[in-house]
Amino acid sequence: MVSKILLIGGSGYIGSRLQESLDVDVIDTNWFNDSESGIDYSELTREDYLKYDTIILLAGHSSVKMSEGNLNSCFNNNVRNFIDLIEKLDKQKLIYASSSSVYGSVGGKTVNEKYYGFEPYNQYDISKHTADLYAQKSNIEYYGLRFGTVNGSSPVLRTDVMINAMANSALKDGHIKLYIKDTMRPILGINDLCRAIESIVESNEDKRGLYNLASFNKTAEQIAYEVADVMGVEVKEYEVDPTQIKNTKSQTKAYNFSISTLKFRREYKFKFQDTVESITSGLIENWSSMEKTDRSETINYE
Repeated sequence: MVSKILLIGGSGYIGSRLQESLDVDVIDTNWFNDSESGIDYSELTREDYLKYDTIILLAGHSSVKMSEGNLNSCFNNNVRNFIDLIEKLDKQKLIYASSSSVYGSVGGKTVNEKYYGFEPYNQYDISKHTADLYAQKSNIEYYGLRFGTVNGSSPVLRTDVMINAMANSALKDGHIKLYIKDTMRPILGINDLCRAIESIVESNEDKRGLYNLASFNKTAEQIAYEVADVMGVEVKEYEVDPTQIKNTKSQTKAYNFSISTLKFRREYKFKFQDTVESITSGLIENWSSMEKTDRSETINYE
């Protein structure tokens, strides 16, 4: 039987790409496009959700910068609304965007889903970790996907994340800007992300839980020089101006870790396929057709 799917947050970076892979109904507040119409999923009722077999939640504050400012803003969007959602669900499968940022400061180690030495850096980390805790204590069939930094082409592109930002710099400035070269970072290609969600949707087995997702783990320096090779430009190293930080993950040493994806690969017999080269090539091929956005501004949400 074909699953009837509701995609919450389907007009942003990941959602607009996922729509190309799955047959879904979409709701979105439309923060990142010019549409004046939008629906906040907090307005939906239990009866609205009963129409669907699977709920995919991508909505929320999706960056550290978005989550700065008013303490209630990120909490209301990422935690309060999440609790409200799971209380309205019954037998639906819930797939939601968590983040590998929940691992916080691990001193460059490789961590799996059993790691609980949580040391948050900011409100964003706290909100994602808290949502995971509520999911684990619920009775719903949940799939909390702890994404590595998502990169790759999409109709609504984020230009403030690792490889996307490097490609943007190469095309605009003729070189790649490298800030903190020795930090290790898990990267999730957006094609692999969509394939992973498809695998969960198509499975008839209850495999609820938290799952790390990353196509690979590499240092910022390794990634920069691989992107440079594909794009035929040089890499320039920059000192970070603390007043001009647009992305905490690429311009500070706050996040330095790798994640193990063994659990997801075993459970779903899944093979991650995206590479720095494939992600960069996809960006070049689709660059002119993509809407360029970033998540470098604070979003106030009540």
